[in-house]
Amino acid sequence: MASVWNRSSQVLRKAPVTAMLLAWTAGAMAQAVPITPGTRPALPATAPTTKPALPATKPVKPEDVLPTTADLHLLFEQEKYTDLLRHFPRLLSLRGKAAEPYNKWELYMLKFETHMRMKASAPALATLRDASEITDDATKLAWCKSVDLLIKRSKTFLYQPSPMKKEKPPAIDIIDAESRKVALKALLADELAVVKPKVEKAMDGRSIVSIAEAVQALQGFDVLELAAGGGNEESKAMIAELRTRGIALMAKTVIQMQANQTQIDKNATELIRYVVSIPNFNGGFSQQVRYRKRGLEQRDINDLKQMIKTTEQIIPNAKGLAKATGGQVREVEDLITAAEDLLRKTERTLNADYSDTQ
Repeated sequence: MASVWNRSSQVLRKAPVTAMLLAWTAGAMAQAVPITPGTRPALPATAPTTKPALPATKPVKPEDVLPTTADLHLLFEQEKYTDLLRHFPRLLSLRGKAAEPYNKWELYMLKFETHMRMKASAPALATLRDASEITDDATKLAWCKSVDLLIKRSKTFLYQPSPMKKEKPPAIDIIDAESRKVALKALLADELAVVKPKVEKAMDGRSIVSIAEAVQALQGFDVLELAAGGGNEESKAMIAELRTRGIALMAKTVIQMQANQTQIDKNATELIRYVVSIPNFNGGFSQQVRYRKRGLEQRDINDLKQMIKTTEQIIPNAKGLAKATGGQVREVEDLITAAEDLLRKTERTLNADYSDTQ
């Protein structure tokens, strides 16, 4: 036993570091707290985490908030016209989703009515022109054009209808929307009174010029009828009648000129017998019968030149009459073809050489 201890002591003396480590480990194990099931060693404490502060948002200014359509109408009803007009430049420039809550035509109409209430005719007319550029609706376009005319025909926003016999009717206010409708009907009646005599003259006469004048006078009349709420049947009927009358008159003129040209050409190419004296070789003369074309007399030349001039007018007038009265060019194709054929024949007759003899 003593020998064993001595050997152990010798080992420890030779390895003092190892002995110290063993001693420290044994002491630590003796003092350790046993870990029971279900418990974990406490984690070292850490500093609490904090979220970074959000940047401060700018307060929304009242002027940055877009008004609703109801807000705009309320301003109009409250007669706050200056405040109302301030919104239109921004609202009318909106695009995409931002513009979806608004009806652009309604905005323009509200802007127009605001200018009318403020008795500002120039901005009101400009608004009508702007509104007409965003629509292709026939009724809306007719309304814009007709109200434009009504404003220009009025003085101090009052339309004065033409006197009926000796009585002068009262002037009609055009600022109020309902009163404006009455003024439009009065304007329609006044315009119709001017146009009808021209139409009647064109119907009774035989002049293409008078028909062209009547058609010109009726241009835009259907628009005024539509805006006044009475439809445009009366002007349509007059225009259709003028078209029928005009085409018939031009066709009749062409037929008459065709007959005249044919007769002139026949007379000009007719062979006329005449006698010439031919000197003989042995003296004296002998008579020979020859033939030549009659040719054109001055009256024939004048008639042919007039036919050419008239025919050159008929061709574009026929096309113009069809288009101006709402018809189609194909409705006058036969007339145009006949006129073009007549023009060629007339020029040939006028420029032919009639000096050939036989």
